[in-house]
Amino acid sequence: MPSGTNRDANLIITPKTSASIELSFNQISTLLYIIEGYCQGDDYNQDDQFASDCDNLIEILESASETIPLDDDPLIDELNYYK
Repeated sequence: MPSGTNRDANLIITPKTSASIELSFNQISTLLYIIEGYCQGDDYNQDDQFASDCDNLIEILESASETIPLDDDPLIDELNYYK
């Protein structure tokens, strides 16, 4: 151990508060289906933190899914035009 190093020092790890990932509409739908299924269970009703985390994830995923144009959306044709 290098001199001057404190063996008793605490290491603080700060978790990432946000991340950027790419998911398809189908992947988002699958995640929502799974999370909403868990919300039917006892953990959701008995653990306030778990319920809050589930609700937050659902809100984030639903919001993200609303930004994905569907195949019949005119925006798709416009975006393909510029490729």
